[in-house]
Amino acid sequence: MENVTNTDKEDMKTMVDHGRYFSLFAPRQSGKTTFFMTFSMELEKDPEYIFILMSFENCTKYDSQKIYAYIQEEIYAQLLQRLEEIKCHQLEAVSNFLKEYKLTDCASFFPDDGIP
Repeated sequence: MENVTNTDKEDMKTMVDHGRYFSLFAPRQSGKTTFFMTFSMELEKDPEYIFILMSFENCTKYDSQKIYAYIQEEIYAQLLQRLEEIKCHQLEAVSNFLKEYKLTDCASFFPDDGIP
């Protein structure tokens, strides 16, 4: 896979709006997490955004089952918190779906029947 360069000099929000992803490489203790927390606070001013921040720094010894359990716990908790904050009218339906839906492998990120 070839690296994509941001030749249009888009800011991160514009990249997100265009469905682009990005990586941030910097040394330890250089402010990456603080930077993303600040970015998340900016995005969360708009109810259209759900920002989920996860770190896999302490997961090096986890087996795949534990990794997916961690991912599920983090994503579901942050998603439900955000939907509650923005007063989503489908919060109960999403919550009920997530109670039953388990993340077990890569394919489980793409449920066949989707969220109600």
